[in-house]
Amino acid sequence: MNKDIYFTKEWAQLFAQMENGCPENFTFSCGDGRVSYSFIRKKKALRIDNQDYYDIISPGGFGGPYIMSDSHNLRNLAAGFDKAFDEYCQNEHIVTEYVRFSPITGNASDFKNCYDLIEYEDIYYKDLTSDDILTREMPPKMRSDIKKAQECGMTVSFDFTGDTIQEFISIYHKSGNKNNLSFDASFIEEGFRRLRGRIFIINAIYENEIIASGIFLQYSGVIHCHYITKKKIGLNLNSSSMIIYSAALWGKRHSKKCLDIGRLSRKTASELSLSKKDLLTVYAAKKIRMPEIYKIYSEASIKIEQA
Repeated sequence: MNKDIYFTKEWAQLFAQMENGCPENFTFSCGDGRVSYSFIRKKKALRIDNQDYYDIISPGGFGGPYIMSDSHNLRNLAAGFDKAFDEYCQNEHIVTEYVRFSPITGNASDFKNCYDLIEYEDIYYKDLTSDDILTREMPPKMRSDIKKAQECGMTVSFDFTGDTIQEFISIYHKSGNKNNLSFDASFIEEGFRRLRGRIFIINAIYENEIIASGIFLQYSGVIHCHYITKKKIGLNLNSSSMIIYSAALWGKRHSKKCLDIGRLSRKTASELSLSKKDLLTVYAAKKIRMPEIYKIYSEASIKIEQA
């Protein structure tokens, strides 16, 4: 069973539309266990000798090969997978593989001998198995923000059906801080259709108005904060702290183990008083599966740049 929504076929299908690619899954089984690998295949712009070639990427969030069963010999299982997948790439004309491994499942460690791993980024997370979420997992600044917001009458509402998608979109487009992400109502609506029961919105309400809105994903024991956007009005109340705390409490009540707050700017991390103990490292890798074809594309790219 998948331990994270990012490894489900529904998530790959959703993000394939955004990436203009095709969602695919490769499964490898042997006596040492079973590996599942979901990815998005994207056609390269140029054909070579009348043949199409492709790159593959992880869907939004995290990805990479994932061990689906207990194994007594992880090294052999990983090596067997890599050999079989390399043959698959040759047959399917897949040139380059781009992977973002999951710090939640730790699958980078399982396949460290198959990929040249780099430290890609850090994400912030909260341990939801803690006895007291507020005092143990929320730093002093966040606790102060939460108390102030509550005293000023800020409340939160949960939307599991998508009724407030338009409010999220409106705030998002007016926020001026999009972090290179692109949202539209149709994408989020499709998310609620494909991920029913696994996606929800938390709204922060102040003076009868939604002043901040966050999209969350939940599956198995993990909650992901996909994005939080907020209006300029009420920013001094730090509505993000209220939304994150509310998500953590919801997760605690529903026996979740971890809240992935995601990648944050230094400014936002400072505002929330998050520290290094709240960090998990995301590892990534680029693997060239067809070196000769990759060289042709690289040379063609250089010629285009020089033209």
